[in-house]
Amino acid sequence: MLYPWLLPHWEKQQMQMTAGRLHHALFITSASGMGKLSYAQTLAQTLLCKEPIGWEPCHQCHPCQLFETSVHPDYYLVSTESGKVIGVDQIRHISQKLNEYSQLAGNKVVIIEHAESFNLASANALLKTLEEPSNGSYIILLAENKSQVLPTIYSRCQKLHLPAPPEQETLLWLQQQFPIETPTLTAIRINHGAPLHTLSYLNNGDDGLRQEIFSNIALLTQQPAAITRLCEIITDRTLEKLSWLQFILLDLQKVNRGVGVDYIVNTDQLEWLTHFSTQLSQDKITQLQSELTELRQLLMQNNNLTAETLVLSFLIKLKRFIN
Repeated sequence: MLYPWLLPHWEKQQMQMTAGRLHHALFITSASGMGKLSYAQTLAQTLLCKEPIGWEPCHQCHPCQLFETSVHPDYYLVSTESGKVIGVDQIRHISQKLNEYSQLAGNKVVIIEHAESFNLASANALLKTLEEPSNGSYIILLAENKSQVLPTIYSRCQKLHLPAPPEQETLLWLQQQFPIETPTLTAIRINHGAPLHTLSYLNNGDDGLRQEIFSNIALLTQQPAAITRLCEIITDRTLEKLSWLQFILLDLQKVNRGVGVDYIVNTDQLEWLTHFSTQLSQDKITQLQSELTELRQLLMQNNNLTAETLVLSFLIKLKRFIN
């Protein structure tokens, strides 16, 4: 399935295929939540399809049916859990498969997710495969950040970047998914413009939690239970919730400086932001931002740290600054 914001890129891809300019290795980068795996799978199915219609998979032939039931013998998906590396044995295995004859007498396609996760051994093993491609073999690598990928791998691939679509385009798509409710620009901005993350955010009811964070910060100096509730909210999917706090602090800075609403993330909280921008000086906001960044880095680098203690310490400082 190709999402609407990916279609312009897909049309260019089809033109390349028509002109015979599709490289044997394609490196796709995009932020998380943009649908790059969906894009890669559409390309993979097209390359494996026996009777593509204008460089679109026919969805009817035997290879298409096998692909859509995840049992195509010439299609391989390499992935890894967050924080883990792609091992050299995984790469050697798919390299061996690419050097064998196609079981369906067609192309062979590998998709490698999280291409930032190679260690040196697995990267070197892949490099050899990229330098000596076998006929009819295609490798599609996916990553969020090309700077974390070995330059020698990246340089040997055709490149494709999938940027976030314009906010209004995302808003229109979300309105089609939520015909009863009204998705907001705030939901899009707090998810860095990524349509699929915004969809998940709305499906999970996370916007209510975001609003609860605002109301409980307002109660920090009045009700002891407010800090407990804030801690409960933030320590569930901690890194994500800390990014929400970072947006709040950034918005406070912007309101302090008179920045227009088009650049505010939490547009539905302008009254709150205006009030608290007078409670917190720029120096205090900057200090809180610095501590929040340090807290996120600590948690990303060490999964064994107790988030609750660190978050509570930050909230106590926030409460003291508001007083």
